[in-house]
Amino acid sequence: MNLYLDLGNSALKWSTAPAPEARPARVEFGAGFSAQLAAAWSTLPAPQRVAAVTVASARDLAKAAEVADSLWGMAVEPVAAAARGFGVVNQYTAPAALGADRWAALVAARQMVDTAAVVVDCGTAWTVDALSAAGEFTGGVILAAPPVAAAAVAGSAEALAATPVTVDSVLQSPFALDTAGGVAAGAVLGAVGAVEYVVKSMARAAGEEQTALFLCGGGAELVLAHSALAFRHCPGLVLAGLGVMVAAGEGEAMDR
Repeated sequence: MNLYLDLGNSALKWSTAPAPEARPARVEFGAGFSAQLAAAWSTLPAPQRVAAVTVASARDLAKAAEVADSLWGMAVEPVAAAARGFGVVNQYTAPAALGADRWAALVAARQMVDTAAVVVDCGTAWTVDALSAAGEFTGGVILAAPPVAAAAVAGSAEALAATPVTVDSVLQSPFALDTAGGVAAGAVLGAVGAVEYVVKSMARAAGEEQTALFLCGGGAELVLAHSALAFRHCPGLVLAGLGVMVAAGEGEAMDR
């Protein structure tokens, strides 16, 4: 058994049997993170490897590594993006600079379809990445997630500074009857509208009859609630891609 980790900006997701449509376990960073993670992992048998994709801070990665070491004497092994591998050609200007989570999601998508694809990952930042039918990563867009955008608006004027803003209410209705709700709705609908525009633009640029649309990340429910596009919701997409990399080449890039 291997343990697969996805360390984002706000939480660690993990699985011992990653699959695209399986929802991984999750522990939020912050107070009590190490204790909660140790409690969750204490029921697991010792893994053969602990592999990770990470965009987390060095501090949060170190905390996860400390828990793995204390429980099993295992090191966490981060996996980075490569210039090519697993059927994907990484055309990023500096291939290794592509976020490991974005790379893993593209790898997973490529294993699932041979058509053009667009991968939308709704985390602290929302990313939209295009994959050609030939497996070429042709570029992407990074958007502010709704909580980030709402906080920026709320903090931009003294009258709004003390306004508590949460985007969860927008799941029920996009139309607000108060200021905080209006800020939240604008942030959510702006992000979803931007995603739809980018996805449609990428599909047109691909010039293919069919483009598969994948959706993952903690904010995916907001997109599903307000977009008419036919996304395939895959909460475990990033970890599934990491699983492919580990299984095929022990974390090293190799052709599919």
